[in-house]
Amino acid sequence: MEPCRLRVCLVLQHCLFLSTLVFVVLTAIRMAGRIAEQSKARVVIQQPPFQPPVTPVVSEGRTPRRFLLISAAVLAIALFVALLMVFIERQLKASSVYQLSVASAQLSPGVAEIVGRPVSAGWFITGEISESSNGGGHATLAIPLKGPKGQGTLRVQAQRQARSWRISGLQFTSTGYDSAVDLLGEQPK
Repeated sequence: MEPCRLRVCLVLQHCLFLSTLVFVVLTAIRMAGRIAEQSKARVVIQQPPFQPPVTPVVSEGRTPRRFLLISAAVLAIALFVALLMVFIERQLKASSVYQLSVASAQLSPGVAEIVGRPVSAGWFITGEISESSNGGGHATLAIPLKGPKGQGTLRVQAQRQARSWRISGLQFTSTGYDSAVDLLGEQPK
């Protein structure tokens, strides 16, 4: 993987997510404003008793088409963001530090005692992996793990030297348990 490529992907993911969220909120506000204007326009205006009430004419010919176009645009953006998130997730899962960490957790008796076997990794990994061209780098990940008895989070700290990863911190925590399992020493902390 190229240096900083993963970090750029993560930043892009967050930017696209926030821009999509802002777009959806602004679109919803705009649509609510138009609906409110249309409902005001449909109100019958009270005239003096000698004249019949007058109802303003509202053109609704473009509203369904405009709504469909806006909905299609929002759906397309949401699909793009979802595909981008899946791409980034796959890139993280393909990294050697991720695979080494998950393999260690699957072999750990401490993790198996809490979540049961088989131990599997979940979705929505958080953190970052950076690799430089000189063979260095660092990784900080939070990997969700689950099993038949429960679930938890595997926290990984690793450094890359001479193009190989060395894990310096590997802890598993689960809700309902006061202590973390240190997978490097298999001692509860």
